[in-house]
Amino acid sequence: MGQTGSANGTSLLTDLGRAFGTAVGVAGVTILVGVTVARLAGVTTADLESAAPLEVVGVGVLVLAVGLASWLEDGGYERLGADPTGGARFAWLAFFYLPLAVLPLRVALGATTTSGPTGVATLSVQLGCVALAAWLSLYGGLDRLGLETRHVGHAALAGVGLGILTAVIATVLEPSDALVALVALVAQLTALWVAVGTVVDRFRQ
Repeated sequence: MGQTGSANGTSLLTDLGRAFGTAVGVAGVTILVGVTVARLAGVTTADLESAAPLEVVGVGVLVLAVGLASWLEDGGYERLGADPTGGARFAWLAFFYLPLAVLPLRVALGATTTSGPTGVATLSVQLGCVALAAWLSLYGGLDRLGLETRHVGHAALAGVGLGILTAVIATVLEPSDALVALVALVAQLTALWVAVGTVVDRFRQ
């Protein structure tokens, strides 16, 4: 009886964690797409506030996220041919691990474009992270590459370190845009190699 209760409790926690991860992922995607569309349309925060208070917009995003998350958990994943257990993994990859893993690229975009760190170019990189995270977590991408979520986490750690190094080079040494781009490319490829090459696992062995 005790084992059954423990198993039911574990299952409930797993289901809640999955539902929460799905809701966070959907909310993040909704906000990201909305910000990108607003940037492309030239809509500013002031324009948005003149149409509706930001609090109302936030509540709308929350309601939409909960509604979409409920639909996904209620058979939506299966209808889309996606893995119903991948919601939380998607949220981690899309909004934490992958954005950090591509930090050198984002630093280079901020240093070599006039759009700045919140411009359309950087938002496009974030959207790319979302698309890649969806494939990795919901459509078997990790298995096809022979990777686990922690391997992407290793790339995120490498991306942070190499991204900081790229930012220091771009700020202190003030090289040409071409050199910044080259340094960022090398740093980015190195961060990805840490994941794909399972470098940390080999080091531990």
